[in-house]
Amino acid sequence: MKENFITHKLSEQDINNFIQDYVNKNISIDCIEEKYNISRSTIYYYVRKYRIKHRGENNKSRKYNFSMNSFIKDSKEKYYWLGFISADGNITKNLSSLGIQLKSIDVKHLDKFKKFSKTRSLIKFFYTNAGKGTAKININSHELCEYLQEYNIVPNKSKIFTMPLDKIPEQYIFDYIRGLFDGDGSIYYREKQISLSFCSGNKTCMEQFNKTLGIDKEVKFSSGVFRIAITGNQKSKIFLDKIYKDSTYETRLDRKYEKYLSIYGP
Repeated sequence: MKENFITHKLSEQDINNFIQDYVNKNISIDCIEEKYNISRSTIYYYVRKYRIKHRGENNKSRKYNFSMNSFIKDSKEKYYWLGFISADGNITKNLSSLGIQLKSIDVKHLDKFKKFSKTRSLIKFFYTNAGKGTAKININSHELCEYLQEYNIVPNKSKIFTMPLDKIPEQYIFDYIRGLFDGDGSIYYREKQISLSFCSGNKTCMEQFNKTLGIDKEVKFSSGVFRIAITGNQKSKIFLDKIYKDSTYETRLDRKYEKYLSIYGP
């Protein structure tokens, strides 16, 4: 993480005192924030930097527990889900809850998220006003929502989101891209012709997508979003191979992966 994301840099003595206070569960996070004049996200920065065991916090509004460490510890799963949440996740305005809502046919994907986050939060089913079946899961945690902001996952992010490329290690970049594509990408196969599209409410995000993947596609605006289209069977294969070849069952949306296999084979 770049230092400009730290609201207050601690002295060496403060760091020693901070570590002692943090591991003492009788001292609340709120007290630590006030004592050292640091934000909650800065606390997590030092927790990760000095590899302090994450302690978690009691939260009376959280009915079901989850693993904060799953989101903090670097892994393929972490960066895949950060990408997917960036596309299909929602943070409430008061930073109290993360929600993911998908088509009911993709409910297995929410089961994968439950396993990753180690939550027992229930998946709820309902119909939209248009009569479409949907499935949704929520994790109520101010702590998690504050942490996700470090990766530009904020309330009402659809038109302002940009990819936090400086915070994603190179070895996980395609896991992150796959998460974004599984959420906001599409695969079309008509008359043996393959094309892909990816959309975002923010043009800069599309330009980052172009640059990161080494492609040069025109960013077009239509139906309220910016889009990039990849056309041609060979070009589409190169892109899909990059994001799905090294994926695991836990880090891909089954419906899109199965379409990839049906077109190109294992």
